[in-house]
Amino acid sequence: MLCRRCKSDRLIRLQVINPSDNPVFRCGECSFLFSPGRPPAAPQEARRSPTPGIAHRQSAPVSRGG
Repeated sequence: MLCRRCKSDRLIRLQVINPSDNPVFRCGECSFLFSPGRPPAAPQEARRSPTPGIAHRQSAPVSRGG
């Protein structure tokens, strides 16, 4: 993992109050504070596509005459 500002790998992991909080890091080069976060924990059923085997498609933009 690298600092989002200066791309340094000298990161210092800071303590969090609650163990369920996302980790927080301070860059040892530029002192930037950031949290990489965690992906949300969704139930298995919620992760499934509503229509198995079919990818979701975005519709083409609608042209408004003018």
